[in-house]
Amino acid sequence: IGLLLAYTLTYAWTSLKRESPWLNSIKKFNINLALFMIIITCATNNYLFKTLTKHFFKKQIIAQHQQQPINQLQTQYQALHQRLLDIGFSWKNQSKHAVIVGYRNNQPLYLCQKKMGMYFFGGTVRKNTCQIIKNSKVINTKNFTILNGPQQAILWKPWPNYYQTPEKSAFSVVTGFNGKNALFVCRVIFNNRIYIGTNTIPNNCLFIVKEKLISAPSLQYLYAIEK
Repeated sequence: IGLLLAYTLTYAWTSLKRESPWLNSIKKFNINLALFMIIITCATNNYLFKTLTKHFFKKQIIAQHQQQPINQLQTQYQALHQRLLDIGFSWKNQSKHAVIVGYRNNQPLYLCQKKMGMYFFGGTVRKNTCQIIKNSKVINTKNFTILNGPQQAILWKPWPNYYQTPEKSAFSVVTGFNGKNALFVCRVIFNNRIYIGTNTIPNNCLFIVKEKLISAPSLQYLYAIEK
């Protein structure tokens, strides 16, 4: 609209003042302005231009829509992780104050964590090795951290819903985020033994038995209690 107004005014002025030689520069400006407006009009109303623009913005909107749920889940994981730190828990290389989450063969079970790429993965310690699950594969690593903190501040209880906690002051313990879901801690009894696993699907616990992945209905979930 601004360009059209400028063109109209200058054209009218040059029409009235044809005898003035200094108006030649304005006439040239008028011609250039007209050509510019024609090019812009053709470009913005071109079918190919509209199609490409629509396709580009559609891809941007879809990408943002797909990314939003993942960002929300990661934010939830970070919030739970921070709450765990706020009440005295921490991930350390040493096991001096390691949290015992169960026993198997009269040996204590500890939670471990390993950073791989951008994300953290949780597992259990077995023979000084952290066993984690990544992309449906068992990974053993010697470089890991162990959950340390107040033993009395944890409890195991059934969990019918991720956001329905057994007590007002209790919240879910998470050991990592695999890029898609937070990794909640679950435990089951399998072959009369306790196994600790991770949970991303309601009522389904994924754990390791002799280097193999086993899936079973979750018996209990791990919570931390705020004072």
